This record gives sequence, structure tokens and C-alpha cells, in this order.
Amino acid sequence: QRSGEEDAMMRIEEALCRPIADTPRTRRYQELLDRSVEEKLPQFDTERGLWLPTGTPAVWTEEEVRGWDDDTIRRISRDARWRFHYEQERATPAHLARMAFCYARPASRRHGDARLLDLVRRGLRSYASAQTDHGSFVNCPMRFAETWGSHEMAWRLEPWVCARAWLGDRLPEEDRRIADAMIRRAAAYLYSHPNTDPNNRGAVWSAVMALCALYLREESYLRAARENWRRIAPAILQAGTVVEDLGPDSNYSYTGFSYVYLYRALSGDDAYDAEMVRALQWFGRWRTRSGYALEGMSSRVRRIGMNRLADLLGAWERFAVV
Repeated sequence: QRSGEEDAMMRIEEALCRPIADTPRTRRYQELLDRSVEEKLPQFDTERGLWLPTGTPAVWTEEEVRGWDDDTIRRISRDARWRFHYEQERATPAHLARMAFCYARPASRRHGDARLLDLVRRGLRSYASAQTDHGSFVNCPMRFAETWGSHEMAWRLEPWVCARAWLGDRLPEEDRRIADAMIRRAAAYLYSHPNTDPNNRGAVWSAVMALCALYLREESYLRAARENWRRIAPAILQAGTVVEDLGPDSNYSYTGFSYVYLYRALSGDDAYDAEMVRALQWFGRWRTRSGYALEGMSSRVRRIGMNRLADLLGAWERFAVV
């Protein structure tokens, strides 16, 4: 029997698969997505569906991914040999989700490209084979979600949920079964390991927990996402700014806000809309009219390039009429 709360939840198709208007702006967005996919295609391991930039080894052997104790994991995590491995392991699902979107969207010049679907299927099976029984992904000796926090799981899970939703029945039945089982295990891990940090990490957890709630129709996940968000929001959206721990950050304030907006878009929770609008106005004052960041203090990471603007586009478009 369905509850009223479950009935009120947005459908995943409404959240991720709505028709996109054909406008100069959306055509430009699609052009950039296509370009990104085409740049990454030559860098993929076509057997395993893994993104392997030049000089990056893939580590998937059984003896390297099983049986590592915490001390070994932390020691390896400081070893320079594994720096690229973190980026590869985290970014692979994101690149594959972008391929899934382009494969499914008629406006993409890569629409229906069999190479994209094949890579997504191979990457899916690689990640599913490296998932532990309790849900975390162990693709290399460093178990990121278990060592650094469950937001690391959220970053890997989010693209797989999106890719599964965008592809729908275009995925063969067996792959759909594998994807759904993998997502269920990962979502259960995320739910049982809440991240309550009042910064980008807590926002990531709430947003991806809400995404899992919509895909799996699991109202307890949506309640948990909302409770966590209501608890941490006042610390993140302080006085019309976006705070990362001790103050504004030229990297993580953007990352954090992108997930603040994703949570808002998926959950329908409008309790902090006014604060979000003030934060967007603050981001605008932090940059020149052409988009360049004004240099200043940063609480964690100093990054002043224009690429962080992409984290704000969705919210700017939604609230532009406010």
C-alpha cells in the first residue's frame, strides 16, 4: 500500500527525463556535452568501460582490492602513485552518465551511437563487479567511502542513477537488473552512513539521497535527506553567502551550492529558497560581468577559473525571474 508521502514524491522521469525545449541556449549546452564526450572517448578502456587518461593504470585484480586493513589503506592513500587513480575511479561514472544522456537525447550528434551504449554497459559491469556486499565500491586499494566519508559514495552513485534513468529500456534487461541491484546496495550504504557535515559534503549526501528516493520510490530516503538538509542548511547558507567550513571557498562553495540546488530540484523543499536567491546574487557580486572570479580569501582551495560557473547555471535559470 502506497503512502501519501510516496504519492507526493516527484517521479524520476519528471526530474530527469522531461522534454528539453529547443532553444539557442539548450543547443549550446548540448554542443558542450557532445564535445566533452568526444574528448573522452579515446581515453576509455573499451574492454572494461573505464576512463584511463594517459599514464593511468587500472587496478582491478582481486588481490589488490580485497583484504586491505585500515592502516594499509591510509598509507596507500598518501602514496603519489594513487593520485590519478582517485580521479579515474570517481570520474568514470560521470563520463559514462554523460554518454548515456547523449546516447538517449535526439538533439545530440551522438544520439544512438552504439559505442556509447557499449561503454556504459561495460563500465556498469565493472563497477558492479567491484561492489562489496554492503554496497561500497572497491575499485582500487583505497576504499574512499569507508575512509573519507559517505559523500564519496554519493559522487559515484549519482551518475549511475542518472544513466539508468536516461537509458531506461534502451539498456538490455540483464544490464537493467545489474544496475538496479547495484544502485539499491549503494543507496542502502549511503542511507546507513549519513554525512552531517555542514558543508559541501553534507549537501552532496542530502541531494543524492533524494535522488535515490525518487528512483527507488523509497520515502524513508527522502525523509532522511530532508532532515539532514534542514539541519545543515543554516550553516551553509549564512547571511546570503555559501560557506565551506570557516568561510567562502573559491572551489567548494560552488560544489556545495550545486548540490544545494540539486536537493532543492529533486525534493521540492522550498524552505530555503530566499537564502538561495541571496546566495546567487552574492556569487554574481564575486565575479566580473564576463564571469571571471575576483581574487580573495578562500577557506580551503584557491581556484579562480571560469569553469565553476557551471555549478550555478541550473539555479540561476530557475530563479532568474525572482
